[in-house]
Amino acid sequence: MKIENIKKSLQNEGILILIIVGLLVILVFFKFNPLSFKSNGLASAEIIVLNGCGECFDINKITQSLKDQGNFDIEEVTNLNYDSKEGKSVIEKYKIQKIPALILKSRKIEEINIGIPENMISKGKNYILFEETAPYFDLNSKEVEGVVNLKEISDSSCKDCANPSNIQKQLESSGVKIGDYKKIDYFSTEGQEIIKKNNINFLPVIFISKNIEKYWWTFSNLKDFLTASGEYYFFKEPIAPYKEISTGKIKGKVNLTYITDKSCEDCFNVTQLKDVFGGIGIYISSERYVDVSNADGKNLLKAYNITAIPTGVLSSEINDYTSVKEILKQVGTFEKDNIYVFRKLDVLKVKYQKIENEGGK
Repeated sequence: MKIENIKKSLQNEGILILIIVGLLVILVFFKFNPLSFKSNGLASAEIIVLNGCGECFDINKITQSLKDQGNFDIEEVTNLNYDSKEGKSVIEKYKIQKIPALILKSRKIEEINIGIPENMISKGKNYILFEETAPYFDLNSKEVEGVVNLKEISDSSCKDCANPSNIQKQLESSGVKIGDYKKIDYFSTEGQEIIKKNNINFLPVIFISKNIEKYWWTFSNLKDFLTASGEYYFFKEPIAPYKEISTGKIKGKVNLTYITDKSCEDCFNVTQLKDVFGGIGIYISSERYVDVSNADGKNLLKAYNITAIPTGVLSSEINDYTSVKEILKQVGTFEKDNIYVFRKLDVLKVKYQKIENEGGK
């Protein structure tokens, strides 16, 4: 069974949340497709695209998205440079403020519903205007707006700490244009001042400029996990493994024990659990296997009253991940010794076996 199907099954159970980037991220970094067009029939439509900004958002993604929908007939696509005579005429007619822009024209425009917030589009007689992209060229200021800058504060001496640089790629995969990526050493004056000012107790930490707000399709999923700090936000949850500043300890390195039964040949591949846990940002430091037929396996079954296998047991370091505990509680249990046992194998929609555990709790 593919891990995508496992994630889909978990999502159907309501236990997955979209956080971000390696911290507690189910990066479910979605395939970029900000517009969802639906029609009650094959209405005919014409598309006018205004472009001419090489640094800006690729509006062709929107055009292709519309073509792929297949539920209304696109008769013609006209591409215009915003600075051309025809482009200027369209800008004036539709009162366009930003480039790139897309105009969808149809005599049956009421049959076409755009599945995005109403404040992100403009509607008129027989047309819909979409110009809320990023980056964009502001026709009033004549400046490109919406380039996002990142700042990383880290301890270069921490060899076990996470490398957060992949955040840039993950953001870019959701359509975010990254400009400057600045690395600041924690022990520098600047690093110390920023950490103290924001009362941060973990490293590394990532700051993201407030231009991220312009990427509404991404920001709506991020804002609950960000804290404002001047012209930036910072991610208020650490990227594991991380250094706890107050103690100097490395946190978030979780050990995963797989409990298997070699006699169950058609049981699902339990190593898929690593991807499930990784999907919500849990860093798996090490893995080991125990079989129900050996002493270690029997002891675990008895100690935690495990009645369904194969499954996984997470070490007590899982408690370093405070923000995912409520998610995990929906599919397993935290034991008195802070060990976590994954129990609800049925949500994975996979083959497993139930067992009777003699002498369980």
